[in-house]
Formats: sequence, structure tokens, C-alpha cells
Amino acid sequence: MNWAEKEPSDRASFPIPLLIELRIYARDKDENKCDNFLEFFHQGNLFCHLNQLSLESQLKKGQAIALFDGLDEVFDPKLREKIVTDIKRFSIDYPEVKMILTSRWLGYKAEEFINADFEHFMLQDLDQDQINDFIQRRNWPFSETLRR
Repeated sequence: MNWAEKEPSDRASFPIPLLIELRIYARDKDENKCDNFLEFFHQGNLFCHLNQLSLESQLKKGQAIALFDGLDEVFDPKLREKIVTDIKRFSIDYPEVKMILTSRWLGYKAEEFINADFEHFMLQDLDQDQINDFIQRRNWPFSETLRR
């Protein structure tokens, strides 16, 4: 949100947020539409196409945050393993890029990522008071709607 709210001329000094919905990436990879994450962004099965060379330049400088979402939503174990390999390769190719990978515990093998120097965190459920406190602290314009 912070990046999107910036003036276009100011965005260059902030990392590009890259959301990779792994179920969509998995489908495209399985259909041979892409071989890696750069090709995935370049082909634009998202909101927009990102130029592969320009994006790679940004990635090499660490000017991106990669948000890999939903590893558990890739149901085919063999395809999931390929994606795990792609994520680890991405982290090696672009060591300056900050990365977050989300997954429910089902289908997630922590040791694969811990051995690749990823930090591991498990989020706990929030109770209703914690949810209300979180919403209030964020001061979102729709906070009143969410509290109901």
C-alpha cells in the first residue's frame, strides 16, 4: 500500500512489491507458459506485464520485495517440489531481495526452507479482542465495518 500511494516519480526509490500467487504460477508452469518467476511476470498473467530485463535489473539491486503466497494451494506434490526449487533458486539468484513465503502448515516442509537459510515463523490465531485491537491500530477507513 505504501508503494502504491507514492507519486509515480517517487516510487523508484522504494522496492517494488511483487505478489506471486503460487497457485497461478503453478498452473502456468504446469502448462509450460513459464519456466521461472521472471518469465511469469514478463508474460503478464497478472494485472500487467513487467519487462523481464528491467525487472531483473531491479531484482539484482534488491529493489523488490517478493511475496510468494499460498504454497499449500499447490496440491500436486511433484509440482509443489518444483515450485519450492524455483523459490530457493530465486533466493540464490537475487540474494538482496526480501522475500516472504506463506503457507498453511499442510503441505509445508519447514526443513526445506530452513536448510536454505529462510527464517521460519508460525502465526497464531487472534481472538476477537486482538482482532479489534489490530483493526483499531491500523486506523483503516473501513474499520467500523470490520468490527461488526
